Amino acid sequence: MGVNSIGYIHSGGDIRNLIILLLLSLSYSQPDTEWTQVNIPSNQNIVKLISDGNGLYGATSTASIYFSSDNGLNWESLPLHPDIFPYGVDLFDKVGDYLFFSQNIGGSTYNYRTYYNGANWEDWEILPYDESIIYEFVHYDNTIYALLNQGISVSSDYGTSWELIDTPSITGYIHLQYVDDQYLYINHGCILYRYNIETFEWVDITGILDDIGPPEPYSCTSIHQIEKFNDKLLISMYWYGGVGTLFYSQNNGDSWDIINSFPSLSNSGYGTNNVPAVATKNGILYAGTATSEDGIYYTQNLIDWTDYSVGLSNYNLSVSELTVTEENIYKLGGSVNLFQNELIDVCDEGYTEIDGECYYQSDLDVLNIFIDNSPDINPILDTNNNGNIESLEFCNQIWTNGRLILLDCGPIIIEENYNWLEISGEVPSNIENWSEIEILIMSYNNLSGLVPDNICELNLNFNDPNIFSFYGNDLCPPYPECIEDYIGTQSNWGSGSCELSNCYDVGVTQITALELYGDDLINPYDDLDGSAHLLITMHNDGPHCSQYPGLMITADIDGTSFPTEENESSVNWWYAMFADDTYFSDITFEISPYIPPGTEITLTAESVIMGCLVEGCSEDPYCHDCPLTDPVSITLTIGDFFPSQIGDANTDNDINILDVVLVISFILNDTSTYYYDEANAMQIYLSNINQDNNIDVLDVVMLVDIILNA
Repeated sequence: MGVNSIGYIHSGGDIRNLIILLLLSLSYSQPDTEWTQVNIPSNQNIVKLISDGNGLYGATSTASIYFSSDNGLNWESLPLHPDIFPYGVDLFDKVGDYLFFSQNIGGSTYNYRTYYNGANWEDWEILPYDESIIYEFVHYDNTIYALLNQGISVSSDYGTSWELIDTPSITGYIHLQYVDDQYLYINHGCILYRYNIETFEWVDITGILDDIGPPEPYSCTSIHQIEKFNDKLLISMYWYGGVGTLFYSQNNGDSWDIINSFPSLSNSGYGTNNVPAVATKNGILYAGTATSEDGIYYTQNLIDWTDYSVGLSNYNLSVSELTVTEENIYKLGGSVNLFQNELIDVCDEGYTEIDGECYYQSDLDVLNIFIDNSPDINPILDTNNNGNIESLEFCNQIWTNGRLILLDCGPIIIEENYNWLEISGEVPSNIENWSEIEILIMSYNNLSGLVPDNICELNLNFNDPNIFSFYGNDLCPPYPECIEDYIGTQSNWGSGSCELSNCYDVGVTQITALELYGDDLINPYDDLDGSAHLLITMHNDGPHCSQYPGLMITADIDGTSFPTEENESSVNWWYAMFADDTYFSDITFEISPYIPPGTEITLTAESVIMGCLVEGCSEDPYCHDCPLTDPVSITLTIGDFFPSQIGDANTDNDINILDVVLVISFILNDTSTYYYDEANAMQIYLSNINQDNNIDVLDVVMLVDIILNA
């Protein structure tokens, strides 16, 4: 709204008031676009206007029909049936790929229809019920409700056939107002009726609509228009003398609330100017008045309204019809026939409007990549049944302030039946765009390939399966470090799609050797009673390993219990190994007494998985490369001491008070056997001085005795 005029300034108070008024006008957000005239061929007068995407169809007062594919910049004429008179248009509308045209001007032919076959409009055909003109119709999708001579009828075949429906006992003219998937709304004067499409029941839902208005001699005359806006049913009532009232209903007309905020006030002093036309697009309601003093307003909430009439002179402010395309809004009415303006952009930069709400485009981009990567996605997600899975239909979503905070793509369970969503392809490389996401569930789909490392940039508690889950997909290792412990079992076994198995991060972390019951020297020729033991811990620092992990030990020379070549004969196998789990091995081995003193023997421990050493493994879909971890070696010299001995609990090659402290800590923490604490198994093993498989005070006494007698 602007300031129309400012009088003379007589006092300081007036100056202050003027300054405040100017500041308010500057701070009030005004659109920076204005209405411009649309040129029509031969300056004809358009009386009916239809939008279709960014296309426009216009019918003129001379019964000519024009089409524009570029928002009214250029127009082309559509040929007409020869029986159509060159004046008068009673009905002009488009349903699907059909255009409908009716004239109530004598003769025997009233109704026409033409079909667009994808390349051009076919010849107009005369509809088979020309004993009745189609006075008006409304439609939802491809179902048409029309007012014929016989009454209200419905057609599901684009007007080829009609079925009469029962109507209320109304004396006088009926007007079809609005239809959706549940209800049809009609009026007679100011009386409003609602028809339940499923139950075929009519209800008078007028309520307060004809009660709240200006006093006598004003009276309610008719209903201008009904429109859906943000899940509310909006209605414009017309009262005698140009006064109007606006109402909305949140329950399909069961009750009504008046809109008192509309700013266009009637000169009568009673209420607002009447609103003959409304239109909605992108969460904005546009309302056009019938006066030459106020024009068009828009609102997002039915409370705050903004004048949207810049560019219209007084003679062109009046509105008879509003039509919107994907980009523009058009008005009929006033001295100049057709004007256009840009639609209000309701979203900030970087956000996209969908059904009146704003969504962060970068969040939508990731959703769209998931959809594009999933050719076999379950059509159960197509909630609007248009044959396409759209961004906001993809799984269960929650958005806050235009940002995606929850995505749950787990199976949809209906009556105990699991509907797997079949989402496939790779995880998008721009998944870090979901910077506000709080819950991400993609369980039991067909995601494949590598997971991008930037998933770790998401602010998620990855170790909580109720917050993050990629279980049951076909994803390939190696996995980003933040999720590898929580990736769960993947269904890529036997698919041949992954070079590595989930065991890629299983590796040897500790290795040492000692002698029990001997002299601690590596002298097999002189010490026949000693028993050599190789102690090894193997840790899985990656995801759950289920491809038979194993520990392979080799020696660099002959003469030990271990082979000198890598093969599976020396491998100790396990069925599986959980994420972040540790296995401890105590392996008894022998060294030949015939190896000369001073000879160095290097024993190497390496993690493997079943089949990875076999030649041609890469050609077997059930075979994967060996883990990526490095082998660990220990060197023994004939005649030297073993690198470890019982009592050296902290493996620092010295038995002292520090070992006593460590042993006591095991006892106090109830860590008495390595079977139940394999992460500390090597230290526990070396603390078990009496080799009774239990750490207790007897081991402390014996350890102290060793120190005192050293």
